[in-house]
This record gives sequence, structure tokens and C-alpha cells, in this order.
Amino acid sequence: MSLACAASSLPFDVISFGRGALGVAPCPGLGRTPGADLQAMADFRPDAIVTLLSAQELKLTPRLDLAEALPRLTGQWHHCPLRAGAAPGARFERQWAYVGWQVRQILRRGGRVLLHCDEGRGRARWLAARLLGELGMGAAEIAARVRGPRASLA
Repeated sequence: MSLACAASSLPFDVISFGRGALGVAPCPGLGRTPGADLQAMADFRPDAIVTLLSAQELKLTPRLDLAEALPRLTGQWHHCPLRAGAAPGARFERQWAYVGWQVRQILRRGGRVLLHCDEGRGRARWLAARLLGELGMGAAEIAARVRGPRASLA
């Protein structure tokens, strides 16, 4: 089941997994109020945040230093750059070997993980689907869960 969290300035979807939850969000501060977006992320209470933006994309975020702000919201902040529209490269796969293990453990114990990219659609949803598959979920169920209210906007 996918639940939309649109009451705040940062619209994102929450995909349940057992007792845990996987948030799929756009980049905070892009076209919205940065402080309110960060508060929406904090209100989700993530145990980990995975940022899929490149270092250059992080620098282009107006009025907000994400590399400084996001680690303050969670015990684990992981920067795993993934090029938009491209298959994951060897560097991403090396990072994901560690980060993926970390976030799977969080979800298995009922924790919360927030994934975000620029718009919260392509890269973040792709990684949400991959993560759910790594957790043993079947393809049909993954498709149903990852295609949330915002997915149809892509």
C-alpha cells in the first residue's frame, strides 16, 4: 500500500514494508520552501536517508546545503549518486553493497528509510523497487506498491 504525504510542502509517498516504511521523495528546496521541506522529512522520522543526487546536483540546490542539512535529520545519511536516466555504474553498485545492506536491516526491524532524488520519481522509485525486490517481494506486488499517487505524474 502506498500512502501519499501531501499535507506538507514536500509531497512524497510512503510505501509500507512489514512494520517499516519506505519514503520516496523529491529533493527538498527545489521550487518549495527549504525549511518546510526539511521539516517534512524530519516529521517522517527516518532512520536513514539515501540521496541519489550527484555532487553537482547537490551544489545546485538553491538556498540549502543538503550535505550539511540531511545528516542532522537521521542517524544514517548515505550519498549514493546515480545519474538520471542511466543504468547504475560500478561505483554505485560498490556503494549499494554496503548501503543496501544497511537500509534492508533498518526495514526488516521495522524502521523508516527515505529515498530521494530530484523529483522523487525516476531514480528514487527505481531504487525503491530494487530494494523491495532485494527484500524478497514479488514483481507484481512491487509494481503495485511503487506506483503511488505521484508515480502517475511522471
